[in-house]
Amino acid sequence: MRGVMACDPSRASLPETVKSQHLTKEAPDESISGSLARSFSVELLDKGIRVNALSPGPINTPIIDRMGLTLEQKAGFMSQITSPKPMKRVGTSEEVAQAALYLAVEATYSSGIELNVDGGAGQL
Repeated sequence: MRGVMACDPSRASLPETVKSQHLTKEAPDESISGSLARSFSVELLDKGIRVNALSPGPINTPIIDRMGLTLEQKAGFMSQITSPKPMKRVGTSEEVAQAALYLAVEATYSSGIELNVDGGAGQL
């Protein structure tokens, strides 16, 4: 295989032509990246390109510190987004990077899959 693509688009960020050509109207937003990975895999496998999707859940990045929240508000926000999650925490950018590396380097017999990096929230 010559290349690997990973995507995690939201419905809002996609051009209308991509939405209408590759996605059904009934497809929920949460599965858009998986739908695109499967659609693009069909189109690109003949060219030796694998397409897999990486779908992260809440990830602790520096943007959280730039939200202008007090320490108390930040703690409340983090509690609100972690309490319903099975692992009761947010992920790290390193965990997302490890998953992307896995898809790019280790998962050489995989194409058209959606790897959820969300602490089990999408599966449990």
